[in-house]
Amino acid sequence: MVEVLLAVAIGLVVFLGLLASAVFVKKFEMVKMIQYQAVRLLHQKLEQVREMDYDNVTEANLDNGTTSCKDALLTGKNVVVRYIWSRPQEYGLYYDINENTALELKEVNLTVCWFYKGRYHSISGTTIIRKEL
Repeated sequence: MVEVLLAVAIGLVVFLGLLASAVFVKKFEMVKMIQYQAVRLLHQKLEQVREMDYDNVTEANLDNGTTSCKDALLTGKNVVVRYIWSRPQEYGLYYDINENTALELKEVNLTVCWFYKGRYHSISGTTIIRKEL
């Protein structure tokens, strides 16, 4: 009888260890999926900016009245929702445009941000737009 109880106890410890590992892996996958969606969104939005006419690339056209990425998230003015495993995840967008009028170039910096588990996260990217001659 002692051997059976000992075997059950060992089996229970192993099972709980496997369960804890599964929970950890699921959380890790969720974080990576949220980051992956942010990177995809960053690339998609920068590509859309590249396709815009030079004169239309303005902060007024892109930011929708927001002053930062966090502001976009909090006000909901410049937010994109992506579904990850049937759960909505909001991403804020903020564009910062630096123009060089002498070279007729615009440097567009895009920040994509999100909240997850009470923490603020962000990723940024840049593209250059040149006025057509």
